[in-house]
Formats: sequence, structure tokens, C-alpha cells
Amino acid sequence: MDYNSAVALLGAVRVGTAAVIYHSVLAVLYILSGIGMWTAKPWGYSAFMATTSVYTIDKIQLMLFPQAFYDYVLQQLTVTREIVGMIPKEQLIQYFMIAYIVLLLCWWGFALYIHMRRPYFQQKPSA
Repeated sequence: MDYNSAVALLGAVRVGTAAVIYHSVLAVLYILSGIGMWTAKPWGYSAFMATTSVYTIDKIQLMLFPQAFYDYVLQQLTVTREIVGMIPKEQLIQYFMIAYIVLLLCWWGFALYIHMRRPYFQQKPSA
């Protein structure tokens, strides 16, 4: 993972320090969530729900700024701009927004599953 890779944040595509901080915070949240779920620690549930909240806010802020979203998509695609240019801008944004909405729905489906399984994360009595 390149911690300096561009991110769409608050209406602009950002690189440098902002990108490093963004990637670092998300990496820490994902790692904590994974460890918390895997080890069934009492804080695992809270860590996952906090990560879910941050992930949701991140994706919503991405979708609120269509121009930054479009610039970000162009930067992430490995095909040339000429090929992408054949797809109307609005249609490309719409396709990627639908993809991000599906990802959010899947994430929240898993969050619902974790919520239903929250007793798994309760403190176990010591022997």
C-alpha cells in the first residue's frame, strides 16, 4: 500500500501529508477492528462500529463532491484518459456512485451481523 497515494477528501484530491494521515488512520482502524473481532475482545465491537462510522462518513463525503469524485476516479483508473473520455462524465460518476453505495450497503449488512453477534464480544469470566 502506498500511504502517499491520492485521496478524495473534502472536495479535493489530496496528496502528501493529508494522504499519509488519511491512510494511516484508516489502516489503524481496520487493524484494530480485525484484531478485536478475531480475538473477541470486549472493545472489538466498539472498534468495528467506530470503523463503520468513519468508513460511512468517508464514502458519503466522497459522493457529496462529484468533481473531486470524478478526479479521484480518473486518477485511480489504470486505463488512459482517452478511453475513459469515451464514457460521459455523469455516467462514469453514476456507475462509481452506485458501486460505492453497494459497498456501503454490504458494509452495513456486516455491521448488522456484528451487532446481532455482540454477545460474542462480551467479557468472558476468568477461570
